Amino acid sequence: MKLIIIGFATSYKSTVAKHLSKKLNLPLFDVDKLIEEQAGMPISQIFAEHGESYFREMESAVICHLATKPTGIVSCGGGSVLSQDFPSLVQNATVLWLKVDAKTAHKRLNGVTRPLFDNLTVSELSTKIDQRNPLYAKYATIELDTSGKPSKQVVDEVCKLLRI
Repeated sequence: MKLIIIGFATSYKSTVAKHLSKKLNLPLFDVDKLIEEQAGMPISQIFAEHGESYFREMESAVICHLATKPTGIVSCGGGSVLSQDFPSLVQNATVLWLKVDAKTAHKRLNGVTRPLFDNLTVSELSTKIDQRNPLYAKYATIELDTSGKPSKQVVDEVCKLLRI
């Protein structure tokens, strides 16, 4: 099984991926963590020192590498769908889109550093989410709204959707 998890920041992609990896005994690949390991610094520092375009180049390289993996659970960064290499990652895979509304994202972002979303209002987050949603929809084979739900409930609902 190859499962790609997509969605906006704070939609519980990493949390769901960790749980499913353990439950299904499949390797876990977290795009953002792999980028941090390769760069030797957190994403916030990558953005601060090198900018978004450098980060996106690293992200594309990780996506290309993960596209060669026949099985596993891949937790994508919120912007991974922007990569021109993203279609190669989702070939022969189930793509789970974890949706989140702006109000919930704003609440979950409180106190968390995300370079592209720090200090954004609910309205500004809504605009960002609306910009990305068509791309998430383009690739998704399964969708689940995580808005207003605790992570455990989301994990349980994903397991039901995947019948595991």
